Order: sequence, then structure tokens, then C-alpha cells
Amino acid sequence: MVPFESDGVTSQLATEMVSGNLFQVLGFRAAHGRLIEPADASAPGQGAVVVLSERLWRRAYGADPRIIGQSIRLSGASYTVIGVAPADYPGRLRGIVTDLFAPVTMINQLDRSSTDQLTDRGTQGTFVTVRLKPEVGLQQAQVELDRLAADLRERREGQWQLGARFVLVPRNDVIVFPPLDRVLRPLTAMLFVVVALVLVIACANLAGFLLARAVDRRKEIAVRLALGATRRQLVPQLLVETVLLSLAGGALGLVLGQAALRGVLSSTLPFPLPISLALSIDGRVLGFSLLISLAAGVVFGLAPALQSTRLDLASVIRDETGGGGRSKGTIRGLLVGGQVAVSMVLMIVAGLFVRSLDTVRKVDPGFGRHPAAVTWFGYPGDRGGAAGRAMLDRLRERLAELPEIRGIGLAGNIHLNTLSTQSIDVIVDGVEPPPGQPFHLIDRAGIDTGFIAAFGLTLTGGRNFTARDADSVTRVAIVNQAFAEKFWPGRQAVGRRFRTGGGREIEVVGVVNTAKIRSLAEDPRPFVYLPLWNADGTVWLVARTDGDPERVAATVERAMRRIDPEVYTVQSRSLQRHIEVMSLPLRMGATALMGFSLLALLMACVGLYGAVSYAVSQRSREVGIRLSLGAGQRSVIRLLLWGGLRVVVVGAVIGLALAVVAGRFLEGMLFGVRALDPMTLGIVPLLLVAVATLAAYLPARRAGRVSPIDALKAD
Repeated sequence: MVPFESDGVTSQLATEMVSGNLFQVLGFRAAHGRLIEPADASAPGQGAVVVLSERLWRRAYGADPRIIGQSIRLSGASYTVIGVAPADYPGRLRGIVTDLFAPVTMINQLDRSSTDQLTDRGTQGTFVTVRLKPEVGLQQAQVELDRLAADLRERREGQWQLGARFVLVPRNDVIVFPPLDRVLRPLTAMLFVVVALVLVIACANLAGFLLARAVDRRKEIAVRLALGATRRQLVPQLLVETVLLSLAGGALGLVLGQAALRGVLSSTLPFPLPISLALSIDGRVLGFSLLISLAAGVVFGLAPALQSTRLDLASVIRDETGGGGRSKGTIRGLLVGGQVAVSMVLMIVAGLFVRSLDTVRKVDPGFGRHPAAVTWFGYPGDRGGAAGRAMLDRLRERLAELPEIRGIGLAGNIHLNTLSTQSIDVIVDGVEPPPGQPFHLIDRAGIDTGFIAAFGLTLTGGRNFTARDADSVTRVAIVNQAFAEKFWPGRQAVGRRFRTGGGREIEVVGVVNTAKIRSLAEDPRPFVYLPLWNADGTVWLVARTDGDPERVAATVERAMRRIDPEVYTVQSRSLQRHIEVMSLPLRMGATALMGFSLLALLMACVGLYGAVSYAVSQRSREVGIRLSLGAGQRSVIRLLLWGGLRVVVVGAVIGLALAVVAGRFLEGMLFGVRALDPMTLGIVPLLLVAVATLAAYLPARRAGRVSPIDALKAD
């Protein structure tokens, strides 16, 4: 994100730093003007030019071609617009909206940092696009890149982490970007399987309905066959009826899917980057839906069609119960049992994810003891050094005067920031670094004197930073307890010293509690807090309050703009919401699974209700005879109820066994919950059987309450 200054207001634009030959390698041409060329990125700091995305060009400049050659202000400096990128190149990362493209040689000017990002060999977040020669395969190219990585590790004297390598991934295999794809692929595969299982339940209901309908039409079919119609003529007719019904359901599903899609696209995800999901019901979706609808109609309508034409004509025409009624009842029972089994699997898997989500919510992050608002903001790049620190001091003093705020803290980065981590090289005498490494790589952040109290950390030993620490010749640090236990177990950490990879000596002046750094599920991770002596780039502000932190976050954002109009906000929300973002994937997965599992349970119960109702109607004469011979209503209800519950019990047992197997495969995606979670495996089967019992009981009770005369006449 790069600060963009226009009409006295500073906003942020998603910017992609590219090499001079990227567009030539990819084979793209400019929509207007020209694209970045090798001459624009020939030396560090050279190439104060930018290319607008086609989307930004239309949104901000009304598709005016006269913007080519004009200057815009980015990070406090002027950059010349040289062209507009083609609409079919949205950027390197799918789903992330890119506004600008700039030469990579300008990264230090556009993204202010304490390190030279062009020469820092510890940076491993660069994505390189390569085009292989026709005679070079993917495996051969990977071998060459492995050799290059080994050479870099050797020549850079361990600046690369142990095992760091180049990973070659075909562009067509990338969903968003490779690190995130490792999480997305299993999640999307799981959701696809879940949707397929729900479809199977719906199709089983369709097949059960068709079987019942075939019994109702058996006299009609028998008459047709007696008059000379053949099975070859009747089966296609019955299949056409089934396929039309399936297509109607598919069309309704597309309408509901379009409505759900609009809801997804209109939702706001809690990420600072602009997200653009290319989701639409296009020709491929329509074709897939048509194929599934046709397949469901044919596959699940074929068996009922064949069954309905396999009749004992004489007994059916005489109005007897011949013609395979028993076999059809068996098939309906198998369908209902299968639906119950699938519903059991979905509900248990959903229960495991809900239990995981509940466990995550109960994790103590180690901070946030008091309500607070967090604001991630930045300012033009020409405000670095002393000028930036003076601006931060003025901002902190003015915000502290607001009546809702009880404390202000500033940091270069905060815990659980999904977009950025910072580290420091640590050398401690007597503690060997990892094999093959010259130092320990430890997470760190720069903080000011008010951060510990505002952020909700606890100082367990030593002292807090003072205003003099940022300018002191003697470098000092505060470490967490995990750091102290790792390097000085059983000893006092305050007063001890460690060195950085560059040889600088740092003294530990304080110790704080261990908080979660990168994720809520991590083991205790060492951390180093340094004085916020560098004020370049973006900064996190934490405002402790006794009021509503969401309201205070909005108040802080407005106040910052009044104090300095050139300040731009990357993100502003309550500290609690910041923590909850870490559980967002698990929460979304649990919500989707719970929705699908409840839908599956509803459809299974509808199928069971229909199966029992139809079985009761077929046994109306038997019910009448039993009642006329003195059988009580309760005994009749129990008889009919057990007929429906037998398949439920069998299906539940099979589903429970399958759910345990599925849980084993998904255990790596769960947090704090095992596949054999007693609570989930105990509650879900009881809930499913209880709901299924109710679905079977209602038609059984209705049949048990009819008069014997009506029951005998009904058949």
C-alpha cells in the first residue's frame, strides 16, 4: 500500500513493484501509453514512473487519456504516469486489486523502511515470474533453482534461513498465491465434498419421491402395459418427467445461488488490502449446473422408472398389492438410511469445527486486558527520521487529550498482524543457534513508552522504556518470558546482554508476559521489544478506553485527519476485532459446514417423514384391522414408529463410523479438538436421532388416531 496525495487528502493505493521486463515476459501491451521497460528500473532510485491499472484509470480519472504524462504524488514525491495497464492483467495476486505498477528500483522511496529492501537478503517475500524455454521442463528448471538457492545460502553466510529455496509453481495452478493456496486447497476440497454430499441427499429424496409416485401410478402403468405399451416406450417417458423436475430444481438453485453470490460479494472482509473476487455465474457454471441436473434426473430416476414398469399386471389390475411393493419399500429404506448416514457425517464434522472455534475463542492472547482501539496508519515518505518522530509526538499528545482515551501507545508492528512480521538476528553466548545458522531469528517490534500499558501486556520484571532510550547510545530491549526462558532458563534476564547479527550489543531492561505473536494456536514464541526510534513507514496506534472501542477507533481516525490531513489510515478497529480476525477462516468454515449440515438434516428428515407417511398409507388396512381387533393406539404407533426408526438407527451407526474416519483426515485442520471428541460424538447422534424420531412419530401418531372404519375404507 502506497500513500497517494490528491486535493489535500491522502489515501492508499495497492501498488505492485515490478521489474523492468515483467510485462514483456508476460507478453502484455499497454491499453494506453506504454508499460514499464528495462530502462525504467536500471538502478536503485531510478524510475519515478508509474502505470495505472485500467480499473483505477476509469474510477479516478474517468478514463481520460490526457492523464498520460502528468504527475501524481506518492509517498511525498512526484511520479509520472506513463501508461495504463491492460484490463486482462489485474496483478500478480488473484483476488487482490492492484491500483498501480511501479519499478521495483523505487521500492525504498515508495515504501519507507529502516532497511534497504533492494539489498536485504533476509527478505523472502518476492515473487518471480519466469518463462521457460520450450525445451526446458518444470522439473529441470526446479533443479537449477535449487542449485542457485544453495549457492546463495553459501555466499550470503547464512542470511537465508535454513532450508530456504525457490519454489517453482505453474501459473495456472495458482489460486491466489502459493503460501495461501496451501490452506485454500484443502478447504475448497472439503467444501466441494460437503456440497456433493448434500446433493446426494437431495437426489436420494428425489428417488424416494419417485418410488412412492411409481406405486401410486402402478394401476395406470399396468393398464398401459396391458393395452400393448412396451417398457422401452414407457421408461423414456418417465425419465423425461424426472429430468424436467430435476431441471426445474436446478434452475431454482441457480436463482438462490445468484442471491447468495450477491451477498458474498457485498460483504466486507476485515483485511486492509482491496479484495476483488471474480465470482459470477458464467457459462461454465451454467454448463456444470445443467450437467449435474441432467445426471441427477437420469441416474436417480432410472431405477424408479424401471421398477414402475416391472409389474404383475393381473394382481395390480385386480387392485391387489402385487408388483414389487416390498422391494420398493426396501429401496426407500436404503435411501433414507443413506441420507441419515450422510447427515451424521456432516453434522459431526461441523460439530468438530464449531468445537475448534469455541476453543480458539477461549485462548488467552496475552494482551488486550482492557478495551482498546487499534489504528494502522501511515504518512508521506518525506516525513521520515526526526520529522516523522516529531509528527508522532504531536499526534500522540493531541489524541491523549480526547476524553474517551485512557492511554496511547505506538508500535512499528503489533501481534497477530496477518500481513507483516519483523525479526531480529540474536546471538547469545553459550546458546547455540539452529544448525547451519549463525544466529537465532527472533520476532521483534519497535514500541514507545505507552505501548505496554495500552496494549494490555504485563511487565513482570525490570522497567519500561523511557523517552531517553530511543536516543541512548546504549541499546536496550524488553523481552518476553519465552525469550528469557529460552536463553537464560532459571536465571534473571534483566541486565543481561545479547548481540545482533551486525555485532550491536543490546541490554535487556525489562521482561513482559508471553503473548501470541503470529497465531492463536502457536506454542510460546520468543519476542523482542525495541524502542521505537525509527518512525519511517506505517505505525500502529493503540488507544486504551473505558468506552466502546469501535466508536473510539472511528473517533481516533477522524481526529488524526484533523490533526494532519496527509495521514492516511490502513486499518482502524477495536483490538478485540483485530484478535478475532485470526479465527476468521475457522469461523467461516464452521459456519458453512453448520449451514450445510443443518440443510442435510432437514432434507433427511423430510425424506424420513415422507417415507414413513407413505408406508403408513400403504398399511392403512393393516392398521384398521389391528385397531378393530382391540389393539391400542400406543401399540400401533410404536409399531409404525419402529418401522421408520430401524433405518435411522442403522444409518446413524454407519454414519458415526464414517464420521470418525473423516475426522481423522481433518484433524490437521482442527484446533484443540481430536477426531474422537467425546462431546461431539455424544451430542450429535442424540440430536440427529431425536429429530429423526420426531419426523417419524408425527405420521405414525396421525395413523394411530384414525378410526378403524376409516382405516379399512381408505384402502
